[in-house]
Amino acid sequence: LKQPTSSAGPSPPAYQSLAAGVLRAANPCAAGTMPRFAAVVLLCSAAHTAISSAGREGGAKTLADDPSFKRPDFADSIVEDPRCEHHSDWSNFRLQLLQLGPEDAGAWSLTFLFDWVLANSTMMDKLDNVSSECFMGVVSALYSISVDKLMSSRSVDGAAYFYKTLDQYVSSLHPEKLNVAAGNGTWWPVTDEAIGMLRRAILRESANSTKGTAIRSTSGRSPGNAFQVLPDDIVEHDIPLSGSAKVFVYGVEDYPELQVLAGGASFCRDNQWGFEVMLHDWFLACPCRTDDPEEADFFFVPHYTACHLNVGTFSELESQALFESLVHSLRFFNRTGGHDHIFVWGSGMGADGPFRSWRRFIEHSVFLMTETELWNPYADINVSSYTPWKDIVLPGRLGLKEVYGSEQMSVTPPDQRRFLAEFVGWWRPLHVSQGSADSPRKAILRWAGDAGGEKDRRELESDELFIKQDVPYSEGRVHGLPDFFGSSLLVVCRCC
Repeated sequence: LKQPTSSAGPSPPAYQSLAAGVLRAANPCAAGTMPRFAAVVLLCSAAHTAISSAGREGGAKTLADDPSFKRPDFADSIVEDPRCEHHSDWSNFRLQLLQLGPEDAGAWSLTFLFDWVLANSTMMDKLDNVSSECFMGVVSALYSISVDKLMSSRSVDGAAYFYKTLDQYVSSLHPEKLNVAAGNGTWWPVTDEAIGMLRRAILRESANSTKGTAIRSTSGRSPGNAFQVLPDDIVEHDIPLSGSAKVFVYGVEDYPELQVLAGGASFCRDNQWGFEVMLHDWFLACPCRTDDPEEADFFFVPHYTACHLNVGTFSELESQALFESLVHSLRFFNRTGGHDHIFVWGSGMGADGPFRSWRRFIEHSVFLMTETELWNPYADINVSSYTPWKDIVLPGRLGLKEVYGSEQMSVTPPDQRRFLAEFVGWWRPLHVSQGSADSPRKAILRWAGDAGGEKDRRELESDELFIKQDVPYSEGRVHGLPDFFGSSLLVVCRCC
């Protein structure tokens, strides 16, 4: 990393501390000091699910066949009976829940869920079954219990425990679909906005926790905040996290634009795009967060546009309009001309897809990015949105299942490799402005092919590389765009 030199920007020590902190955020599996993190960050970036197996022709499977995209069992009940009127117990539960305040709603939900629905059963085993009968009832009950644990019992770890289960369920439903199924809060006392507020409240409350907010069934309560990080954890040069760079996080509730740009956190938390959600979560829960703008070294602006643009929640033009309006209204942006403001871009589009006019508005702000290349579909843009002297490159969010799967497929065990890395991406040629030479990705494939030979047209391996090929997510989502992507590959490689 090169340090920013502008006098209007943050000081070099603060910038170094930020870099150390966000690298730590990218890997919630790591603990302790930064050297340990550096050894495992690319291998251990955590997530829930990830892209996997595909092909396009000849009867081969496509990404739509991946279990991650399987039609959920509860899909029919949400469409056909969102109020669960075909199940009298759940229907009565809903009607009573709507009449109660938050504290009573939590108590009623706990009683109904555990004494009636889950009686003498293991929670998750039975809950998965009943969610196919009344998905919104399960969601509303878990939400109400979590709210009660946080607001009435002041139990952050209890709220986090129930929220994590809630998060697993609502992650499978687009926020707009969730709101429709809830009747926008009139059929069920829950909305995507309410779930997002609960998520952020739990993360904030966990920031300086030492007793733990993450419960694991195998080891009990884990100490630390929602990322199992303690305030006195050392990030660099004997500096504890609580004494590192101070980061102010803009509140989603305070800006109408952010309510759109940063909606659907549970839905957007997976895949590479989850990078944007994860870093928002990290700074909310970080002991480095400050609510005093006067002591802040940096200002974090949350948004999940990599997710929402890919799934069509809104268009690129709509996204640009939202950002332009937002920047004008950010309370502390003009103090340094945005030099101390942080934006995250979690896809190959960089800043150009979500915010095409960014050079006129946030040219001097700090970008946290996963991909720095020019985006091939934007033939008219020949200057990357990545600036080496001020921006930070981080690994995208990889699913632990995918990391484990590629490890199992690789003949050479990780402990026998000098270096470990995970790389995910499609077979991308150079941008039109860069000529017709081989791209780095094509060179990697050729290198592996020369050393180990082609196997089943999808997997290549040598002593130095393991490569798995696949189609990109967007192609699977819209059922095939071969002309747009060309010969598309997902590459997972371990390099030595």
